[in-house]
Amino acid sequence: MGKQRIEYKYYLPLEIRGNFLNDLQAFTFQDEHSRKEDGKYSVSSIYMENYHLSAYRDKIMGANIRQKVRFRFYPPLSKGSSLYIELKNRGANKTIKTKTKISHSLFMDMIKGNPNAFQLNNSDPIISHVAKLTKVGCFHFFIIVNYRRIALFSKIDQAVRITIDSDVFCDRFQGNIDITPNISVLPMHKNILEVKTPGYFPDWLRYIIKKYGLKREAISKYALSVQSLAVNSSMAIK
Repeated sequence: MGKQRIEYKYYLPLEIRGNFLNDLQAFTFQDEHSRKEDGKYSVSSIYMENYHLSAYRDKIMGANIRQKVRFRFYPPLSKGSSLYIELKNRGANKTIKTKTKISHSLFMDMIKGNPNAFQLNNSDPIISHVAKLTKVGCFHFFIIVNYRRIALFSKIDQAVRITIDSDVFCDRFQGNIDITPNISVLPMHKNILEVKTPGYFPDWLRYIIKKYGLKREAISKYALSVQSLAVNSSMAIK
C-alpha cells in the first residue's frame, strides 16, 4: 500500500531561504541524508515517458488522474547504492506514491534494454507494472533530472515532510548513468519548497509560510524539465 498525502508546493526565493530555515528549526529535524555540512544531498531521477509524452501532457493539462514513473537514486552511484522505482499516482488532489527497491544489476539491465529485466509476471507488482508500460505502452527512459535537496521532518508528526530543492538540472537520458545534466531548469535565485502532509496543514508551518508571503503553486520538476529540454534541443523522441 502506498503512502497517501497532499503536496503543497511553493517557489522559495534564495534570499529568504536562510531565514526561512532558521524559523523551521524549532519545529523540525533534518533527514538523516541531510546531515552534512551544507545540509544538502543529491537526488537523481530518471523518468519514463511514451512517444505521446502522456505523463507530461497529463500534468500540464491538469488531468484529474495521472501517473509518473521514475527511477530514483542518490549520487554517486555504486554497486551497493540504493535504487528505487517509484510510481506517483495523482487523483482527487492527493498523491499516492508507491516504490520498490531494486538492485544495481537489475537497474543496469533495465537501462541497457535487456528484455529479461522487464517481466510481466514478476512477483513485484511495481516491476510488473513497469514491464507492461514498456512492452505494451511503449514507455522508455526519457529524461534525467538532478538536484540538491534539504529534507526536514516535523518533530510532532514525522508524516509531515518539508523539502527544499535547488540546483535543478536536466538532460535527455541516453543510457549513461554517469551523465551530469547541464540544462538549467530553474533560475538560480529560486528554490522549490514542498510540504507533504497526511491530510492536514500544521498551524506553525502555515504561520511561517504566511510570514514570508509564499503562494501555493502548481510546480512539477518533471514538466519544467521537459520544457527546458525543448527550449535547449530539438527534443526528438527516439
